[in-house]
Amino acid sequence: MAQNNESNKNMSVEEEVSELISKCWSLREKNPDSAIVLGLKAHKIAEKYKLTDEHAKVNGYLGVIYFHYKYDMKTAIPYLQESLRMSMLVGDSTRLAYSYNNLGDVYMMSGNISLALQYSEESIRIFKNLGNKMGVAYGYINMGLISQEEKKYVQAHDYFKKALKIRSELGDSTGYASALYQLARSQQYQGKLDKALANFTKSYNHHLKINNLTYTASCLNGIATIYFMRGEYQKSLDNFLQAIDLHMQKNHSFGLVEDYLGIAMVYATLDMKEEGKEALNKALEISTNLQMHPKVLETYKVFAKFYQTIDNKDAALEALNKFVVIYDSVLFIQQIEVLREVTSNYETKQSLQLTKQELETQKSERTYMIIIIALMIIIVVISFWRINYQNKLNRRLKEANNTKNKLFSVISHDLRSPFNTILGFSEILKSTIKEDNEEALKYSDIIYHQSLETVRSIDNLLTWSRSQSNKIIFNPTKINVDKIFEDLRSSYEYLITKNNIKLEFSNEVKNTIKVDKNIVNIILTNLISNSFKFTEENGKIVISARLINKKVEFVVKDNGIGIDKETLNKIRSNKNLESNRGIRNEDGTGLGISICRDLCKLHKGKLIIDSQVGKGTEISVILSLVS
Repeated sequence: MAQNNESNKNMSVEEEVSELISKCWSLREKNPDSAIVLGLKAHKIAEKYKLTDEHAKVNGYLGVIYFHYKYDMKTAIPYLQESLRMSMLVGDSTRLAYSYNNLGDVYMMSGNISLALQYSEESIRIFKNLGNKMGVAYGYINMGLISQEEKKYVQAHDYFKKALKIRSELGDSTGYASALYQLARSQQYQGKLDKALANFTKSYNHHLKINNLTYTASCLNGIATIYFMRGEYQKSLDNFLQAIDLHMQKNHSFGLVEDYLGIAMVYATLDMKEEGKEALNKALEISTNLQMHPKVLETYKVFAKFYQTIDNKDAALEALNKFVVIYDSVLFIQQIEVLREVTSNYETKQSLQLTKQELETQKSERTYMIIIIALMIIIVVISFWRINYQNKLNRRLKEANNTKNKLFSVISHDLRSPFNTILGFSEILKSTIKEDNEEALKYSDIIYHQSLETVRSIDNLLTWSRSQSNKIIFNPTKINVDKIFEDLRSSYEYLITKNNIKLEFSNEVKNTIKVDKNIVNIILTNLISNSFKFTEENGKIVISARLINKKVEFVVKDNGIGIDKETLNKIRSNKNLESNRGIRNEDGTGLGISICRDLCKLHKGKLIIDSQVGKGTEISVILSLVS
């Protein structure tokens, strides 16, 4: 009898969770805040009663709502990743495919095209194996959008056509209209304005009929863009204003950014400068609040185009300079590609204006050449402003800068991204392997921690490079030292067990302190990793923290093999950049102490090293507190 009562109780809980999930999803568009409240309640109950299927489903729903309706990528990604993990765990291939598709969508909007492509391709593969045509259509839409981001417009057009065909066969009229909107965008990019306008209009009429205001507004944006490209500026303006009104009703931030950017260029053409500046500032404010780097980048591009259109060269150059400052850490090749696009548009616009004003005159040709030369100088100055603005034509510095940026490209993309992917999947692998499979658990653990160590080395190289060119931004925040120590202990559990070394923490700083958390983490991680490298089995590493006047002192002390006097003198004089292998033959970059010393200086602090051979090493890090 007790078993039957328990079974009935579980069934009622499952029904309650299913009902909450259903209501959550149905409210996502009309009232996303209420949808999230219901979703979180369902999430809590599903987690408590270990309802794995429902847990995976509500994670996916919450991720979609946070991303598409609240525009909160940071919150959305963990939910979508957890949905992916749990879908793998329960073997729900359909949910797994949707998780891949949703993550592909998120990564595409964040500008990570490589990851977006991987996830979208995987979702299509699974959907095809399942025979899920609706899912395949979603995947084709994502692939089309990715192709558009890569400016492969013909390929994008083909993907959207495939999605249209599937949705037509399924009788999905709303999905068909949505895909038609994407097709119109690809036709717009290809310059097929008549076809694009026709398809935007068809999609608009359908979404207006079913009262889907978001897509209705997006279609109006597309129609307005076509009229602008045709030179019908008043019609363009009217449609942009309607799109803004609808997007504001739906509080659709992504759409508003696109609307404000589009209408700003209309205002520029109509010589309505103040209205255009106001629209651009609104676009910048929204995209900054959303923390959408691609949108911020696009906004500064339009700033430059806007000022070019109204013939304000200084403001255009200033916009380009802001663009470079914000994206200083972006890959060099990506910077140049974007700058070339902005420059190309500027060159074309100036060329047309000069042709109209001084057609077939020698003066026009000379002016045109001056503009081309000035633009080339602007590109060089922007690209190399961090190296040495005054010596931009010096060949050696130019070659050094090219080498540095190529290194950034390799490290931050070709090396770091694959290891991040390995980290993610090895973590999923560890969580899905059964406990009785000790050998598989062992090797998955090795993969994870070796990848983590490699990423740390790569991060050290990047940190050192940025410190050498003064590109590290000092960003103090209030931190809790106990929390820092707790995170450090967690990250070294593997080495503690593997090398049989004690890792102890002693904290005398009870209140929060204001320091740069990232700098503290990098310094302590490097010093602790060094201690592990040179401390033998059954050794001990102690990390302590205390306040000294208006400064905080962190001490990393070990009873390892120590450092001889000659090497210690080289380290103290900052002349030792050679990598020394650890006692277990561990590799290193030789940059750890240099990085720590540079970061201490940035934090108005100092680094003190004391060591004796056979007795161990003690390193004291003293950092100034921020008021």
